Amino acid sequence: MQIIPENIAKLRQYDISEQDLYDPCTNINTGAWILSQMFRQFGPTWRAVGAYGVGNGKGEKLEAQRAVYAAKVRAQWQKMQAQALKAEAQQRELAAVTTPTPIVE
Repeated sequence: MQIIPENIAKLRQYDISEQDLYDPCTNINTGAWILSQMFRQFGPTWRAVGAYGVGNGKGEKLEAQRAVYAAKVRAQWQKMQAQALKAEAQQRELAAVTTPTPIVE
């Protein structure tokens, strides 16, 4: 997961270095923890997602940057969701075509 420099500095108090974040398990756990902190601060909102990617400081410039970041994440999420729905529909179609009809005597 993406860990911004602002958070890397804060992670030092937990003995987590930038190098430690190259370990996938450490990275995912750390990223999830940071995102949970943003949800605690901003609620379960796209603003919290933006704060994860840009930082949770104050100011109009940061608010605008958070909105841009969150919009990019949301667009990607919507794209993935549409792909999943399409794949699900294709699986249902395939199942309907390949499911044998029971023979009734």
